[in-house]
Amino acid sequence: MQGAAFRPYIRHFPPQYDDGVGEPISSITVSRPTARESNRGMLSSAQTVVHDKYNNMMMQWGQFMSHDMAKTTLQPSAQCTSCTPVKSKCMTIPITANDPNSAFKQKQCLKVSRSAPICHVTPREQLNENTAYIDASMIYGSSPKDLHKFRDGRTGMLKMNRFNNQMVLPFDQSKCPHKDKCTASFTAGDIRANLFIGLSSLHIIFAREHNRC
Repeated sequence: MQGAAFRPYIRHFPPQYDDGVGEPISSITVSRPTARESNRGMLSSAQTVVHDKYNNMMMQWGQFMSHDMAKTTLQPSAQCTSCTPVKSKCMTIPITANDPNSAFKQKQCLKVSRSAPICHVTPREQLNENTAYIDASMIYGSSPKDLHKFRDGRTGMLKMNRFNNQMVLPFDQSKCPHKDKCTASFTAGDIRANLFIGLSSLHIIFAREHNRC
């Protein structure tokens, strides 16, 4: 079904690969800038922009909503440890000598796991783990398994924990095997809920609001 979870993305334009099938578009470095160079050129700025109408919450809300509609599956078995690309699983982004990031200069490349392809499809297409609609799947998940994982089966309320006398999302028990080795990590309909504190806050707010109704 179109827009369902675990279906390929729908393209507005046909894919462009260096070999026409699946090689990343910047794999031939002599013909195009690398992904790192493109990133620096578009996003690097010494200017601080202050807007009289919008603040960081606009960005945070945009990220929250994007997590509702899209999550690209990465290669589950990819072990990208070398600057030699592993065909179909890993790609490498060369670091140039003039890169301003001192941490990057110590490396020859950035190692990136590629997105998992749809089986037996040419040219290569990518998989969306989430539903493609604005349906709060980042809160409730995108499968019947998620329904039982995040909701109380009797009341329909979202499962939450009390922490410091405040209701928060459940903690991921796999990240906290014992008190001396514990990383506080929330569980939510989208696993990226812990990327930033602003994102975690929106997840908690919406979970509390669901249970308040």
